[in-house]
Amino acid sequence: MRVSYKEVGTWGIFEVEGNVDSVHTKIFIDALAVYTSNPDKCKNLILDLNRADFLSIGVIRYVKQLSVHLEELMGRLVIMGANDRIKRHFDIFVGLKNLKEINNLWEVIPLQMSAKLNEVKSVVLAESLMTNISLDMAPGTPDQN
Repeated sequence: MRVSYKEVGTWGIFEVEGNVDSVHTKIFIDALAVYTSNPDKCKNLILDLNRADFLSIGVIRYVKQLSVHLEELMGRLVIMGANDRIKRHFDIFVGLKNLKEINNLWEVIPLQMSAKLNEVKSVVLAESLMTNISLDMAPGTPDQN
C-alpha cells in the first residue's frame, strides 16, 4: 500500500496504490489526516484509485464521511479510476451514487493548470509492505535490515 499526495490549485490529489486492507486502514486514514486537518488550505480532494487494487470497508466508510465533511465546508471529494471491484464495494457499503466519479483530472482541474500538473512533485505520505501480520518499516528507517 502506498499513498502519495500533491496539490494543484485548490485540489489535493491522493494517489493510492495496492491493497488498502483492514491492516492498513489506520495508516490510510492518518495519511489523509494531513489533508483533512487543514481544510482552509485545500477543500477539494481527488482520490486517484487508478493503481489501487482493493479498499477495506473501513476505508470506504471513511471516504464517504470525508466527502460529507468536505461538502459541509463547501468543498468536494471525487473518485477517479476505481476498478470494478472497488466501485462495487462503494456501491454496496455507501452507495456509489452518493460520490462523484470522474474519468480524468481534466474534468475538475481547469486546463490552464494542466501544464503545472507535471511540475508538481508528489509526497509519499504512507507506505507499507505486509509480511504475514506485521508491517515492515518504511525504506531508510534505522531499524530496517
